[in-house]
Amino acid sequence: MMFPRMRCARPLLIALVLAQPAIVAAAVPAPYRAEATMTVAPGVVHDRGTMTTSTSGRQAVYIARVDMSQPAIRFEASISNDRIVGLEPVTAQANRKNREGHRAVLAINADVFDSGQAPFGLHVQDGELIAFGPRPRPSFGITADRKLLMENAGVFGSACRVDGICMPVVRLNQGRTMGEGTGELVMYTSRFGETTGTDDSGTEVLLSGVPSPLPVHGSFEATVKKVRTKGGSSHLDGNDIVLSGSGVGGRFLDLLPDGSHLAITLTTTPGWENVTQAVAGLTMIVRNSNVSIEPYTHGFVDVAHPRSGIGITARGEVLLFAVDGRQPGYSIGVTLDELAELMISQGVVTGMNLEGGGSTTLGVRLPGNDGVTMVNRGSDGFERAVGNSLLLFSSAPTGPLATIAIRPQNVTVLAGSHVEFSAHGQDAAYNAVRLPRPARWEVSGAGVIDGSGRFTAGATGEGTVKATIDEVSGTTPVSVAGSLASLDIVPNPVIITSAATQAFTLTGRDAEGRSVFVDAASAQWRGSPSIGRFTVPGVLRASDSGRGSLSATIGGATATARVEIGKAPVIIDNFEDTNGLTISASRASAFLTRAARPDPVRHGSASLRLAYDMRNQPGISAAGVRWEPMKEVESRPLRVGVWVFGDGSRHDLRGNYRDGTGAIKVVNFTTTPGPLFSSCGRRRGGIDWIGWKYIEVPIPHDVIVPLRWERIYIVESNDRCDNQSSIFLDDLRAVYLDTPEDTTGPLITNLVPAPGAIIEDGRPEIGASAKDGVSGIEPASIRLIIDGEQVPASFDVTSGRARYRPPKPLPPGTHRVHLEAEDKAGNPTQPFAEWSFVVR
Repeated sequence: MMFPRMRCARPLLIALVLAQPAIVAAAVPAPYRAEATMTVAPGVVHDRGTMTTSTSGRQAVYIARVDMSQPAIRFEASISNDRIVGLEPVTAQANRKNREGHRAVLAINADVFDSGQAPFGLHVQDGELIAFGPRPRPSFGITADRKLLMENAGVFGSACRVDGICMPVVRLNQGRTMGEGTGELVMYTSRFGETTGTDDSGTEVLLSGVPSPLPVHGSFEATVKKVRTKGGSSHLDGNDIVLSGSGVGGRFLDLLPDGSHLAITLTTTPGWENVTQAVAGLTMIVRNSNVSIEPYTHGFVDVAHPRSGIGITARGEVLLFAVDGRQPGYSIGVTLDELAELMISQGVVTGMNLEGGGSTTLGVRLPGNDGVTMVNRGSDGFERAVGNSLLLFSSAPTGPLATIAIRPQNVTVLAGSHVEFSAHGQDAAYNAVRLPRPARWEVSGAGVIDGSGRFTAGATGEGTVKATIDEVSGTTPVSVAGSLASLDIVPNPVIITSAATQAFTLTGRDAEGRSVFVDAASAQWRGSPSIGRFTVPGVLRASDSGRGSLSATIGGATATARVEIGKAPVIIDNFEDTNGLTISASRASAFLTRAARPDPVRHGSASLRLAYDMRNQPGISAAGVRWEPMKEVESRPLRVGVWVFGDGSRHDLRGNYRDGTGAIKVVNFTTTPGPLFSSCGRRRGGIDWIGWKYIEVPIPHDVIVPLRWERIYIVESNDRCDNQSSIFLDDLRAVYLDTPEDTTGPLITNLVPAPGAIIEDGRPEIGASAKDGVSGIEPASIRLIIDGEQVPASFDVTSGRARYRPPKPLPPGTHRVHLEAEDKAGNPTQPFAEWSFVVR
């Protein structure tokens, strides 16, 4: 995890940032088991199933297997809307290009993206170089002769004037670092967007004579058409490119007269010169069929998240992986070593981690569909728009009806429950074909099926469902379970709008851990009178207000769900990008960037980093973020809240909105800092925490609506406390229910050895108590780091103690300890526990 710099606050352990990987124990006690498998194109198979991890229990897994020996299939890299600027869902990127002879079969999200929505790493599309960053990153590529590549790869650029002076071109189509002191030289093509989007702190040069499309490897001579000193946001059009420089890079460009020439050289990683498609990811996790995680970042690698990945087998197959997460009762997610073990179990020799979290998306062409559909369940509850993707297409032309695909496939059904089967036509290449008439249904064993495909499960057993039209047919196995080992209600918990209708579904598992179809209409439903009434089994008509619970019983299992009646919180800005955000500063400088993991991120895949510098600027200093245009706030909220990763600076954190008359209303998210006694770091109030904390401000009940949110900013009135640092913001939201939420993390106390203690025992017990009074501690989240190395701490749920005793005596000297945890609602400890002791 990367932490902000600070002067007034006690700095966090440098050792934590530089931590090296610990030895990883077996993380997957129950390996992946497929529950349903389907062929979706020649040589392309998709299956879904589960695995059990030592970190978070049973997880939902989705895998696609691609046999690269099939000539009809082809991988393609994709950027959103064919430009860098602007995001687009993974399936939309694939389906936008879906056509006869170019049918979308698979799609998976790829790289993380910066504040300008550009991929961090290498991106090559149909042989065109579209993006690269300043250093090689884990990348997947394919050459023109279909050779598969996976390693740390990148492109190194340079620009040379006729006087022989050269400068490196560190980025292509990525946001240039703003300001004078950076010295970057960045190249932009029309693939970036309409303009470069830069500020006026540097120089930009328009060049002509550039090869189009831009090659991955080679040299060419460009002609200077125009030099714009102290000019940003240059227009991008046609085949021209723009070189943008700040600091020494800007001064390099200042000396170029119009009509002069520049020699541009692009050098790619050896072996990647002929790559035609390439996307980057975050981390290499499998090498030579072994877990090998690089780079290894504590807090990202070893915490369970939704994950996406790609691997190559010894046979030359490509495997795509998606593991869902952040959904208790369904799937929490996996650590990177658990993802690596999953890959290895499926034959992967070399594998890498792609962008995960809410971006994790696997799109699959389901039988009988034209185009891909997201098959996993995103942690946001919807498919997130992303910067780039990796897509798979089939060139096989559509032929006559060859088979009937039945959906769903390979199902297990609870006795007495119903499943609606549907028939879908496919040709020999699995392209969708319209059925000439409804299919004839039949089932052997397991139950009965009517003419529409509605199956009613009978007694426990196995059977086969068959659909037939003339001489063409299709089958799928079906199993019947007599009872359930567990039952879940979806959604749970849920906030229902007053007087609205909410339908609930049931998901079960049998004793073998298989997913079981459960008919919600056949269950016994009960609910608190305060929340409303069931119009039919499984469908609740909400009351005007209230809170309570409901339950469902079927198959010998019972599940409960919490229900609130009212308006759910509404996200005003999730800070997944910086669109519409500008700097707001007075007697200070400020800088806004999109922050992605391993930087602090509370929800989703990004947060907003607000860096500020108040030094040497007397008077009241303020630095923050402004929305242009202002953000509309729905109806009349009770409160507005935001997650803040504090820097311990004790600065005031304020905001303002405009009411329905346009009047400015200022709010204070923190208590005003108290007087100075000895140092800024010892006064109370302001941002007096380090790490994530959720803070709210009330909105008056008589405020004139509609409201428009305008700013969040930090303020410092005492020049002695001016400093340079950063805070992070995530999920600014409006709250409409007056019901307490679990937004407070665990409290860590009773540190041992005591802070500053001098002990003679080289093998002391090291640990602390971690307690949470609302949802309780999540044992898998305990992270104990000693001298920069994470150690396997135990956690006793009853006593709340996290403990570790070194197997070998610690050497004499000072030893630093860092301990953190999360509760079951995902709230982190506030603050982290950090202390040191001395072994004598």
